[in-house]
Amino acid sequence: MHLEIEGVGPDLVLLHGWGLRLEVWDGLVGSLRERFRVIRADLPGHGRSRDATQLDADALIPELEAVLEPPACWVGWSLGGLLALQLCALRPAWFVRLGLVGCNPCFVQRPDWPGMAPEVFEAFVAGVRGDPGATWKRFLALVAQGDGQREVLRSLRRTAGEFPPATDALVQGLELLAHTDARPTTAGCCVPVHWLLGTADALVPAATADGLAGLTGAESVTRIEGAGHAPFLSHPKIFNQWLGRLAK
Repeated sequence: MHLEIEGVGPDLVLLHGWGLRLEVWDGLVGSLRERFRVIRADLPGHGRSRDATQLDADALIPELEAVLEPPACWVGWSLGGLLALQLCALRPAWFVRLGLVGCNPCFVQRPDWPGMAPEVFEAFVAGVRGDPGATWKRFLALVAQGDGQREVLRSLRRTAGEFPPATDALVQGLELLAHTDARPTTAGCCVPVHWLLGTADALVPAATADGLAGLTGAESVTRIEGAGHAPFLSHPKIFNQWLGRLAK
């Protein structure tokens, strides 16, 4: 698994979301590396980890264990947030705080939880299996919805590169999102958990915020009005303020 490490200070680990790669954090690293040793990973099957075949929390442990100086502050975006939650349960000593951006611990809708409608999710899975490149591009457009849509989509396309991740990795990531219900893990998390959500997120319903507040407390949830699924791209100033409070 490919890692990039920059800066000096306490560890800050950044995990990107489904279908992207570590460059999605490029706009943040310049300021962060002045205060932290920033560790970014290309998740298995993505970016320069494209040849890695296993996408799950267990697969991340050996590579991260070799470089971490715990405890660290972690920030996971979307699928990266779900993996961070699982890692926190597996290696709690690695964590001092956990920030989750555009992340739903139960991504697909359940009778008692808001999420993506199962039929919509299944159609997306079918698209990945049938035409992964076109489906990936449609996904980038969904991520960009919200304030600053044009600029966010431009940034995503630039940092995502020309080619999508390995199809197997895309499918594995969707299976993880489909079958994981991390609500018990979230409620029992041994470190402070902080959520950052956009009210215009096309992938995580706005109603999720109320459920998250029930799991970890109302004070743990921050909402950005008009932001979509990638608030660190659309609202970098607010994101940096949130991250500053998280990582202080």
